[in-house]
Amino acid sequence: MKTAQFNLEFVIFFVSSMIIMTALAFFFSTGFTESKEQRLYSSLNDVTYYLASEIQMASSFRDGYSKQLLLPERINNKNYIILLSQNRIWIEQGESSSDFFSVPFFSGSIDNINKSNNRISKKSGVVIIEREHLEE
Repeated sequence: MKTAQFNLEFVIFFVSSMIIMTALAFFFSTGFTESKEQRLYSSLNDVTYYLASEIQMASSFRDGYSKQLLLPERINNKNYIILLSQNRIWIEQGESSSDFFSVPFFSGSIDNINKSNNRISKKSGVVIIEREHLEE
């Protein structure tokens, strides 16, 4: 009788331990996935905010303003695309995207923006973004 009771207690302990370990593994894996998605969202927003604020700042300066505009080639080691529609700018990477940021009208296409070295300037009241060609 004592052996049967010991075996039953062992089985109950083992099964409850496995349930607790499975619940903890699920909890930590879900938390890690959510924090990874949150970091990606934050990174996309940081780059979009930087680009939008540079455009806003250039529009507020006088003609002749010029500055190098550096953008990362990749975000979290993945390619991304910069999109513009009706003076709203945002970044997409796969199925994730940043918030929309409003920007004033600027000359040059989003396709013209290089994911590294660019030049942002203001001429004749218009903000211009163009690829910067580095001398080698």
